[in-house]
Amino acid sequence: MKGIILIVAAAICVLALVLYAQSTGPQALEARVGFASAGNIVARLPETAQVRAQLDTLKGQYDQELQDKVSELQQKMDVYKQREQMMNELIKKNKLDEINAQRNSIEQFRQQASQALAQKEQELMAPLFNKVQVAIDKVATERNYTHVLNLDAGNPLLLYAKPEFQVDSLVVTSMGLPYTPAGAEGQK
Repeated sequence: MKGIILIVAAAICVLALVLYAQSTGPQALEARVGFASAGNIVARLPETAQVRAQLDTLKGQYDQELQDKVSELQQKMDVYKQREQMMNELIKKNKLDEINAQRNSIEQFRQQASQALAQKEQELMAPLFNKVQVAIDKVATERNYTHVLNLDAGNPLLLYAKPEFQVDSLVVTSMGLPYTPAGAEGQK
C-alpha cells in the first residue's frame, strides 16, 4: 500500500513537472521519465549470489550458536525440574534466577545477531546498489532521460534527475530568502 502511494505521489510530481515545462514556452525543458527496479537489477548481478552465500553462512553460524544456547538452557531447566523437590527455597530461587538470566541472554543474543546480520547485509549490498546507480546515471544521461523512478517499494523513489529540473532556488527565492547554490557558500 505504501509503495502504491509513493508511486502515485511520484506520478503527480512528474505530471506537475511536465505541465510546468509545457507552460513555460518554447525554451522549456522537456521531461523524459523512465522507470527501473533497482532491486531487480541488483538481483541479476553475478556478485549478488556471492553476497547471498556469505550472508547465508553468517546466518547459519548465528543460528547454530543460538541453537547451542537454547539446548544448554533446556538442559539446565531439565536438571532443575528433576531436582526441584530436593531443593530448599533459597537454592530454587537462585536456580530460577540463573535460568531467567540465561533466557534474557539468549534473547539479547538473538537481537544482536539479527542486527549484525542486517548491518552485514547493508555493508555487502551497498557496493552493488552503487554499481547499479552508476549504470542508471549513465543510461539516463546517454538516453536523455530527465528522471528515472524506482519501482521498488520502500526504496528511494527518484533514482536520477537532471540538475536543471531542481527547483531549490525557485522555492527559496519565492520565500523571500537569498539563494546560494550548495557548495558555493564559502566561495567568493
